[in-house]
Amino acid sequence: MSGELFKDGSGFWAQKDKDSFLDYSLDWSDWIAEGDSILSSVWSSDAGVTLSSATIFGAMTTTWVQGGAIGTWYAITNTVTSALGRIDQRTIRLLIIDESVDSIEGTALFPNVEITIEEMRRDQLALAAKYALPASFSMSSSYLLAKLKAAEAEASRQLRIYFAPTIIIPDDAEQTEIDALETANIRYAQEAAYDYDAHFFTGERWGYIVTQEKPIISVQSIKFAYPAPTQQVFEIPHSWIRMDKKHGHIRLVPASQTFSAPLSAFLMQALGGGSTIQFMIHVRYTAGLSNPEKDYPDLINLVKKMAVLSVMQDAFLPQSGSISSDGLSQSISMDVQKWHDGIEDKLDDLRDAIHGPRIAFLGHV
Repeated sequence: MSGELFKDGSGFWAQKDKDSFLDYSLDWSDWIAEGDSILSSVWSSDAGVTLSSATIFGAMTTTWVQGGAIGTWYAITNTVTSALGRIDQRTIRLLIIDESVDSIEGTALFPNVEITIEEMRRDQLALAAKYALPASFSMSSSYLLAKLKAAEAEASRQLRIYFAPTIIIPDDAEQTEIDALETANIRYAQEAAYDYDAHFFTGERWGYIVTQEKPIISVQSIKFAYPAPTQQVFEIPHSWIRMDKKHGHIRLVPASQTFSAPLSAFLMQALGGGSTIQFMIHVRYTAGLSNPEKDYPDLINLVKKMAVLSVMQDAFLPQSGSISSDGLSQSISMDVQKWHDGIEDKLDDLRDAIHGPRIAFLGHV
């Protein structure tokens, strides 16, 4: 079985199961001039996938691909030279999926929710039942799962971060790309393209982009899509991309004096007429936490506490009361707000650990 290629506004793309060994082909018949032919075909790729058995059959060039990490995009580039000396290249964006997984189980922080719920019953909820929750308050597994998912979603919003690697694609991505991600159960989100500033490529200043999502795990591509009537698309070479992954900063630093595509400061300024162009820079990247259990174990514990707090709020606990055990009476006092405040303080600490300390400037001019 051959790998199927799709095409959108950004070029060719495909998807491959992590264990498959497939061939992918490009048709150059629309490029080869009459009387010319393809003399050589060279394939290259990002680290992580292995290419082999490059062949040429008429106007068709083929390579075989294996390997790759699930949820990761890889750029596979084919450079061809014709008998008359013409040279060109095309790139396939390849997404690695796991076809054996029918659906995403659990959540980003708790992939095995059954074990997590049992642990919560045995630990956090057992303590809450001893000191706070009424003995008659019963909880189904579906109820606890809903609380756990809601707590995780709230923590993600407050911390402004995805808890699992999430592929970020532009708002105008082709529906075929979105369908492929959903079919493969790959986490993804969409965001608007970035504005091209008039000074993006001027003098000694080169491109600087601050992504909306952070931290960055990897960048798949950065493309300049000039609006109608030209519809020209220029892709930044991967070797130019420099990143501050934690803070989501991307800088474009030329790695050589030559560049095969017609991208230059002068051309971009000419296209833009020296003005800002809205939604021109299309960045495909992966953001979020790659291993929260290892890097932020306190986050796992905090989300469980948030879920338990929500359970306690549902129980409408009184501020004070009495309990009886073995004939002995004991007064209790319960202040749910203190639990809430403690969680908020911990969220602030995690926000600083993930994004860096917040800085405020006081004073006047």
